[in-house]
Amino acid sequence: MNDMVAVDDSKKRRYERHVFSRAIEYVVPPGDAKKVIKGYAINISEAGLCFASTNVINEGQEIGIKTELPVLHRRGVVIWSRKIDETLYKAGLRFL
Repeated sequence: MNDMVAVDDSKKRRYERHVFSRAIEYVVPPGDAKKVIKGYAINISEAGLCFASTNVINEGQEIGIKTELPVLHRRGVVIWSRKIDETLYKAGLRFL
């Protein structure tokens, strides 16, 4: 993650966040490759990923990330989700 910019975050966090603006693809549940959903990564850390999607994202959902990430993890669980407007959701994913 050397080429990424650290996010200025006033909250104490265990892992530093890095700006990671990139289109991503994910599947729900993690092993279901039949329905690939498009989203957009906002930032990333060793522990998780913040992303946005036009699909509903529910807390507790397990997600499989198909896009290459600068971390070893390919799966995660949604720990928070917010509806931003009528067509956009933003969520925090903790890597498993």
